[in-house]
Amino acid sequence: AWDWGPCFLTQGVWQSATIHAFSDAVIQYVAPQIVPTSSDSLASWNVDVDVWLLPASVEVVGSVSASVYGTSTKIDDVQLSGLTPITVHLHLSIESLPASELWWPRGYGEQPLHPLTVSFVPSTNSSAIQQE
Repeated sequence: AWDWGPCFLTQGVWQSATIHAFSDAVIQYVAPQIVPTSSDSLASWNVDVDVWLLPASVEVVGSVSASVYGTSTKIDDVQLSGLTPITVHLHLSIESLPASELWWPRGYGEQPLHPLTVSFVPSTNSSAIQQE
């Protein structure tokens, strides 16, 4: 047959590429766990937030904070050193939510989003690193 030619696979960069630079630290991941304090009522919640931070320099000191629906918490003097990522654990207790709508799996209902803001503020610099 005449169609025996070689098959050349696509290789190389095939989508747009971006470069992100940071001088103090970057928030790599945020993992919230939200649990109601009572099965009878959806008014009060415990929110545990794990924040993975990656330092950009050998020694970075700052504070990590999280806030949701006006409730916030903060940990001061978080030390990042040795270019090693660390995990910071934050806990929030929300006594009353303005609209506590549940998030349902796909096909079973709506998936309302609730705003959670996490930030890292270096002690040496006034610029905050924030993720929502």
